[in-house]
Formats: sequence, C-alpha cells, structure tokens
Amino acid sequence: MRKIAIAAILASAALAGCASQPSYGPAVSESRTYDLQNSVNGKILSVRKVTITRDSKGGYALAGALVGGVAGNAIGSGAAKTLATVGGALAGGAAGHYLGSSAGQKPGVEISVEAERGSKYVVIQEDQGEGFQVNERVQVVFANGYSRVVR
Repeated sequence: MRKIAIAAILASAALAGCASQPSYGPAVSESRTYDLQNSVNGKILSVRKVTITRDSKGGYALAGALVGGVAGNAIGSGAAKTLATVGGALAGGAAGHYLGSSAGQKPGVEISVEAERGSKYVVIQEDQGEGFQVNERVQVVFANGYSRVVR
C-alpha cells in the first residue's frame, strides 16, 4: 500500500509540471520587454490557419516512463513484478509522449504581407483571435530575430 501511495505522489508531481499557467494575452519574455523594434507597414496578401507544435526533446516520455516504471514496480512480486515494471515503463513512456505532443499544440496563423515598398514577408504566429483579413493594413514588427503581425 505504501509503494502505491509513493507511486501516486510521483505521478502527481510529474503531471503538475504539465499544468498550464493562466494567459493574459500574448506571452513576452521578460528579457525582450525593452528591445528596440523595427516595423514596416503593408497589406495582407493571404491568411492561413496552422497548428504550432512544441519542439519536444522527449522529456515528457522520459518522465512518463519513470513514473510508470515506479508504479509498475510497486505491484506484484517475482517475475510478475518485473513484467509490471517493464509494462508500466512502456505504458508511461507512451502516455508521456502523447501528453507532451498534444499539450504543446496551439492554434496558429500564417500571414503573408506585402510591404509598401514591395518586400514580402511571411509570419507564423500564435492565433490570438485577431481575425486578420486579406487586404487589411497591418504592421510587421521585427526585434532580435522575431517577427509578428499587428494592427
């Protein structure tokens, strides 16, 4: 019983790291709050919905395998314990991989803009519900290798 309780605590701790924080608008890194930004004015040529995925390094799968292995180890004895440990690690790894890939998906938008001087830009950014439209006048803002489209 004690091993099951420990496994449950470890599983809860691992999943707590997956919880999302409240969002109050587009997230901006604190290090970018005083950056000098340049912009160009233009009009939107096209808008396309995309899905932005997290560049996963396998951390969720590893955490899931660890928690699953510990939980499986807490069950049974002898050969059954070994089988439960391996099975728990495999199942936990698969669940962690799924959690990591699906938790990291966000709705995005690809916006093509023609600047007033003829240059063309394509920006992919998180969809914040702005509802950009073709032929709408916008600005493309640039700072430290990042860009975004704003009204």
